[in-house]
Amino acid sequence: MSALEIHMNNLAKAMDYDISSGAWDTATLMACAAVQLNRLKARIAELEAQTQWQPIETAPKDGTRIFGFDKKDGCMEKTYYKRNGYKNSWMVVRPINIEWNPTLWMPLPKPPEEK
Repeated sequence: MSALEIHMNNLAKAMDYDISSGAWDTATLMACAAVQLNRLKARIAELEAQTQWQPIETAPKDGTRIFGFDKKDGCMEKTYYKRNGYKNSWMVVRPINIEWNPTLWMPLPKPPEEK
């Protein structure tokens, strides 16, 4: 099997394309490649959006730990939103949690996988 045939078969599998007909021509290959490229571009955009600073108003308020950033003092901290009976607030994650006012946020990266 040639390198081109191997590539076409791999592309067909990725596209869930039925290659049993053997009807692989340049137009079919290009169409499949274009669809796959668009899927990859969408995934890249999704991943890039996860690593951009976002307004604090869009941050999760369920106790999820995130990176917070305060534009006023240029401070970045690991933070979470705390709800209590009289006041809801953002808390800095330290041995003694303190309240602060971040203006932007982004998700924490995933921890490294253990091998």
